[in-house]
Amino acid sequence: MYFSLLGGPQKDENGEPILDEFSSMPLVKQYFCRLLSQLDYYKKAIREPSRNKLLPEPLKYPYMQPPYTLVLELTDVLVHPDWTYKTGWRFKKRPGIDKFLEQVGPPLFETVVYTAEQGMTVFPILDALDPNGYIMYRLVRDATHFVDGHHVKDLDCLNRDLSKVRISIASENVKDVRDVLEYYRQYDDPLEAFRENQRKVLEQIEQEEKEKKDRAKSLSFTNKWSPSFLSSRK
Repeated sequence: MYFSLLGGPQKDENGEPILDEFSSMPLVKQYFCRLLSQLDYYKKAIREPSRNKLLPEPLKYPYMQPPYTLVLELTDVLVHPDWTYKTGWRFKKRPGIDKFLEQVGPPLFETVVYTAEQGMTVFPILDALDPNGYIMYRLVRDATHFVDGHHVKDLDCLNRDLSKVRISIASENVKDVRDVLEYYRQYDDPLEAFRENQRKVLEQIEQEEKEKKDRAKSLSFTNKWSPSFLSSRK
């Protein structure tokens, strides 16, 4: 069933098959190649950000672009998730967050929420948390890299000058951010040290992805199909 659904050609509004790069192949092979292409597409959709530039281009004169970008995590920065048998999941608002968002909003900061949570969870929370619209952009799970079971944020994709980006420090794997702050305190420029560590992580991710692709190419068995078998299914 999945072989037929994912391997079949797309159809136009009249229900006619649309020609693609696989249409000239023998029938079984074109279905198989389309299936691999679709699986690769879905894998990339999960592993890579949905777009290369997460934020639109900065506003040009005569419009006002705030000079700095403030990137905030949702979980344990703006709200704290709490679950009980009686109430289920609830999100507790951090005290003073209303005043905080008002103070860091335009014209000083372009406020962005960047989180690995699902959009269906994030958007209703932010709608209730920020009725005045101080948060200009919302980046959710589809804007992260998926690596070794974890969603990694990529500040280089923000489409902003990173020297003017200020970020919150929060992670679902960090129970107490004081340890993180203490670690980066040893550097003369903690923010630059953080960016360098992130750059190394992203380079490692890219190298691992390249190695996986190279292995996949070497192990590809599409060419191992018997030519006579494929030709017989034309």
